[in-house]
Amino acid sequence: MNANRRHPAAAGERWSREFASPAFEAWLERLCTQGYCPILVALILKLERLARVPLGGPRRVEIMRALVIMIRDIADDLPTPAVARRGAGGQAAAPLPLVQRLWALTFENLKRALHDLDRGGGGIDVEHDQGRAWVVGEMYVCLGRQIELGARRGQTWPRHTWQELHDLFSYSTNRIDGGRGEAHDAVSRGPVGSPRAAAAEDPQTMYKRLLMVGLCAEQGAHALLVPSAAGPFATWVQAAELHDPAGYSGVLGTYLVEASSDAPARLVPGALGPVNRAQVLRLPPGFLAALAAARAGPHPRGAG
Repeated sequence: MNANRRHPAAAGERWSREFASPAFEAWLERLCTQGYCPILVALILKLERLARVPLGGPRRVEIMRALVIMIRDIADDLPTPAVARRGAGGQAAAPLPLVQRLWALTFENLKRALHDLDRGGGGIDVEHDQGRAWVVGEMYVCLGRQIELGARRGQTWPRHTWQELHDLFSYSTNRIDGGRGEAHDAVSRGPVGSPRAAAAEDPQTMYKRLLMVGLCAEQGAHALLVPSAAGPFATWVQAAELHDPAGYSGVLGTYLVEASSDAPARLVPGALGPVNRAQVLRLPPGFLAALAAARAGPHPRGAG
């Protein structure tokens, strides 16, 4: 039996020392001198241990700030995974490729950091608030990378990816200045198909964009996700709206976003009935036309 499993308290104490200063900073400095593959393996193992070690929220945020720059560089250099077979509910039928595993572990640690910050108590704490806004922004980045990678891999993403996105949007909308304010500058991404070109998005825009990426993936409209379509796609995202479903009772053909579902928006072909914890995603006519055209052929239409 593994010694860590026999003596979990001892392992936890050792891991706590591993992430204390200056031991962690010295490890990070040594890591920067290693080759690509050793860095990737070391990051994955480090993130696995970090997710289980007890740390204060600010220290965990400090560590993730130091790691996330290297994680992005490594993830961007990993090859795009081949198209995978889908399992039930759009889940990968095979083990996650390394790039998706790296993002999954990064998200797990960011979520733990957010939990630690929230557990730290109430009151006004500028350091905690700034750390919380940064963590939320990076969580959006992780989920965005997972969803876009999954779309390119044949609509496969880690289990609970969409549920985490719905929960994160609810959290950032209700907890961090109505989904704006500090969190606005924290959320950064590249246009669809071009992750290196950074741009700022507020949480609602990021949420709408990822919901629309999911729709394209589910309907086989991959032509709308290529870099050349990034401009029109961004225009459609800005024009899309999230509405209370109460005003759509009886309306035919609505796209429903269910907060308790591990899935992107779904088309309700008939009349919309009573729903709970859901929103209607109102899509611009130009996007709907492009979606239909992309399903029929390789060339997306212009923005509308």
